[in-house]
Amino acid sequence: MGKSLHPLDVASLCASYLYALPGRTTHPSVVYFTALAHHLERRRPGQRARHIGYLSALRATGMDVRLGRFKAKTLTCPLCGRRFTRFEEKETDVALGVQLVESALLGAFDTLVPLSGDSDLVPALAAALPFGRAS
Repeated sequence: MGKSLHPLDVASLCASYLYALPGRTTHPSVVYFTALAHHLERRRPGQRARHIGYLSALRATGMDVRLGRFKAKTLTCPLCGRRFTRFEEKETDVALGVQLVESALLGAFDTLVPLSGDSDLVPALAAALPFGRAS
């Protein structure tokens, strides 16, 4: 129990990006998409609890946290025939893409700062950007 939780203030990080843009809002609305990795708990005890704590800290800063899920998928090794289970995150990318396009169509943002390492979001960004409010 020696480690304390020092969460990244994602809302403040996003606001700091907006300061660099002239005439932009400095009070971002931030939606955080993730999934709890229940399947890792045996290998990494306490990880789920830490993740839940982090999400609680994000919510305390006013962030909207949206949860996807993990789905088990059984695969077979083509070399040895051994079967194993792999977990895939589900619904997170699609939920983010839908939220992005919906917000753009409603004119809910004038500046968008997507923070993701997932290139699956490129089509949603391409669809949304023409509809964002121009300033």
